Amino acid sequence: MVIEQAKGLMARSPGLGMDAAFDQLRCYSRDNNLRLSEVARQIADGRFDVATLSRAPSRGQR
Repeated sequence: MVIEQAKGLMARSPGLGMDAAFDQLRCYSRDNNLRLSEVARQIADGRFDVATLSRAPSRGQR
């Protein structure tokens, strides 16, 4: 449930759909060795700047 909330908050950004939001969330979690649910909870609680995710390189862009 919290992952869906985080995806919805992230998808507010222009041009970012739900699938892309999940991809960014998942890549950030993996790249930083964090649990997906914890990053999602921080986003949902407003404790995480979602702009950080859009600046993070995706796995395909390295």
